[in-house]
Amino acid sequence: MADQLTVGFDITSVLYNRGVSRYTSNMVRALAALDEGPTLRLFGSSFRANRQLKTMTKNLQTESGITTKPNILSFPPAFLSRMWYQVGRLHIESLMPKVDVFHAWEELIPPSYKTPVVATIHDLAIFKFPELAHPQTKERHTLALKRLSQYGSHVIAVSQQTRTDLIELFSFAPDHVHVVPEAVPLESIVSKTDLLSKEDLEERFGIKRPFFLWVGINEPRKNLSRMMDAWRSFSTEYDLVLVGSSGLQSLKPEQGVKVISGASRQDLASLYFHATLLLFASLYEGFGLPILEAFYYQCPVITSNNSSMLEVGDDAAFLVDPYEVESIQGGMKDAIAKGKSAARQKLMKKQVDRFSWEKSARMTLDVYKAAKAEGKLAK
Repeated sequence: MADQLTVGFDITSVLYNRGVSRYTSNMVRALAALDEGPTLRLFGSSFRANRQLKTMTKNLQTESGITTKPNILSFPPAFLSRMWYQVGRLHIESLMPKVDVFHAWEELIPPSYKTPVVATIHDLAIFKFPELAHPQTKERHTLALKRLSQYGSHVIAVSQQTRTDLIELFSFAPDHVHVVPEAVPLESIVSKTDLLSKEDLEERFGIKRPFFLWVGINEPRKNLSRMMDAWRSFSTEYDLVLVGSSGLQSLKPEQGVKVISGASRQDLASLYFHATLLLFASLYEGFGLPILEAFYYQCPVITSNNSSMLEVGDDAAFLVDPYEVESIQGGMKDAIAKGKSAARQKLMKKQVDRFSWEKSARMTLDVYKAAKAEGKLAK
C-alpha cells in the first residue's frame, strides 16, 4: 500500500506492569489488527531487564503478526535521559531510520531532526500532587512535556481531563491534543467458565463474607483512608478486600480488611465478579481502568464526581464527592440497594461497549496521519 505509514513505537513501558504497560501492549495489538493500519517497528531499551524486554517484544510481535525487526537497546532510562536531554545525541533517525512517525513513551522523548513525534499522556498526577513524585521522575516528565511542546507534537490524551491538564499546565495547542480513550485490556479478560467460585475465594484468600473491593496503589490521591472510614459503617456485614502491589503493607491490621498482593489475572477477575461493589473514589485520575474492568464483570462501582472518573463512570457508576465520607457512605448504600438491578447492569454493559481498542486504534492512526502531514514544527 503506497500511502501506508511506518510508525516506530516505544514499548519500553511493557516492563513495568502498570496501566501504561497494558495500554502499550493493547494499542500495539489493535493497530496491527487494522486492515489499513500502519507498519509498526517496535523500539525499547532496558539494561537490567533487557532479556525480559526482548522476550516480551518477541511475544508481542508474534501475537500481533508484526514481522519488522525491532530495535531493543540495552541502555538504562537514566542514560537515555542524559543523552536525549543534555547531550542531544541518539536521534530518532539513527535509532529508527525510515519511520514516518515515532510514538514515544511519555517519560522519555528522543531528539528528532525531522521525524514527527507523537506521545500518549495518561495523567499529570505528579504535577497535581508533586509531593508524590520522586524529583528525578518529575524532572524527566517535565523535560518530556517541554520537548513535545517545543516540537509542536500531536499528543494523545486518554481522557478529556488529561487534555485539559495538558493545555492548562503546559500550554499545548488545543488542536494538537487529541482525546483517545483506553478500553478494557485483553489482560483483564477471563471467561466466565474460568472464574473462581466463592468457595475458591474462601479457600484461596479466606474471604467468607460479602465484600467491597478496592484496587490500586496506596498513595494519598487514591483516597483509601476516606473510603476505609466510609466502609467501617458497613463492616459488620461486609469485608474490605484491598488488591495492590504497593503501599498496602504499611496499613495496620484491622478486622474485616484483607490485603492481597500479587493477584493473578484470574484472581482479580474473580474478585470483580463476586464483589458487592468496587470502591474507586480517588481524588484524581487520568482515566480509571478499574472502573471499566469492574463494569465488564458487572460489578457496581462507586467513583468520584470529578476528573476522568466522571467521564469513564458516567451514569453507570454511583458518583460521590471523594472528600466527604458521608457522600461515599451514601454511594455504598445506593450500590448495595441498586447495583445489581437489571437497569444498572444494562448501563454498565453499555458503558463498556462505548470503549474499544479498535476504535482507539483508528483514532490513533488519524493522529499519526495528522502528525505526518504537518511534520515536525520546531527543533
